[in-house]
Amino acid sequence: MTKRIPAGIRRLKTLSKYLRKSVPREHFDIRWWIAHNNDPQLIFDNDSHDIATTIDNEGKLTPDRLLTCNTVGCAVGWAAVCPALQKEGLTLKRSWSGSLVPKFSIYDGFNAVREFFEFERTADADRIFNDTRAYPHRVEKRQITPTDVADVIDQYIAQHTSR
Repeated sequence: MTKRIPAGIRRLKTLSKYLRKSVPREHFDIRWWIAHNNDPQLIFDNDSHDIATTIDNEGKLTPDRLLTCNTVGCAVGWAAVCPALQKEGLTLKRSWSGSLVPKFSIYDGFNAVREFFEFERTADADRIFNDTRAYPHRVEKRQITPTDVADVIDQYIAQHTSR
């Protein structure tokens, strides 16, 4: 009998591969879901960078739109533009502040992250996606790379699938 892989673990595996293969270092910043010129509210500064209006009614944004100049996203921001993860329900929505945040089912922000990846503890999600202690070789958050996050995701998967 084949052991069923939990959806959260499968989604984390998808994200890890996506971060390694599809996310350029210069468009990655762990500090922001999605931001333009280091400002999460400035996701549109003229018609050529109007990222917010390219989100369709389902909250989907294409990866090529995130590759516009000076636009960055964290691992979760990139997860929300990954076509495979979008198909599973992870999208973006405009928050009360005007910035884009992840959305899944009835949840948004970090609650959406916890629910989508099926973390038992919020601290696990925080460790992977936000906590600099998971990246001791990086002095500042902006030095963390997509591969760094993929490595921590892979460590989490190994710890939670070997039980």
